[in-house]
Amino acid sequence: MKPNRPPPAFRAAFFRGHGAAAALRSRAGFTMIEMLIVIALLGILLAFALPSFNNTLQRYRTSAAANQIANALQFARAEAIRTRANIRVWQTGTLGGCTLLPGAGAADWHCGVDVQNPNATPPALLKTLPSSTLYAVNVQIAGNANNQLIYSSMGYTASDVGTNTPSNVDSFIYVWPAALGAATPTDPTDPRVNTICATAAGKVMVVPRFVNATGACTNRP
Repeated sequence: MKPNRPPPAFRAAFFRGHGAAAALRSRAGFTMIEMLIVIALLGILLAFALPSFNNTLQRYRTSAAANQIANALQFARAEAIRTRANIRVWQTGTLGGCTLLPGAGAADWHCGVDVQNPNATPPALLKTLPSSTLYAVNVQIAGNANNQLIYSSMGYTASDVGTNTPSNVDSFIYVWPAALGAATPTDPTDPRVNTICATAAGKVMVVPRFVNATGACTNRP
């Protein structure tokens, strides 16, 4: 005896209803538990990625600022040779709302850098790097008692604005992330610190680490 089977119309309606329910389930998206798992995984990934991203961003900012300052030095040297006049690079004379680092005085260049012809009447501002160009970085010149660089008409650095007497002094301009604090970081392995080597002979080079000797002014590690 054959078992009773539902009529064809009933079977068709049943399968249509089953398919509709499956379609509704497929359109329902993630459950709350699945969403929480995804959010937790994203949080873990961000926790690992954020420090690396911050370091990369700091390296980019210090490198960009250091190269801007190096370009200003090279511009000053070229102008000194072209115009046969001493050209000075120093702390900006327009601080605006920028606050100098405690105790740094004229050695602090993070508020801006001016390129000036000091012997013009009045002294002529040839170029300036505003504090916005040096965003989120500290900049300090060292090795130079006058906290300025003066390029002579011969391309070397002079001891004063009114003379061509060679300075015989190599200067180092340090650029580092403001997040590292006000004191110049001296770890030579930290790639977030850049040194602009400005030699007495007029050579300018950006080194992606801390150096305090002219012999170390090389891009080689």
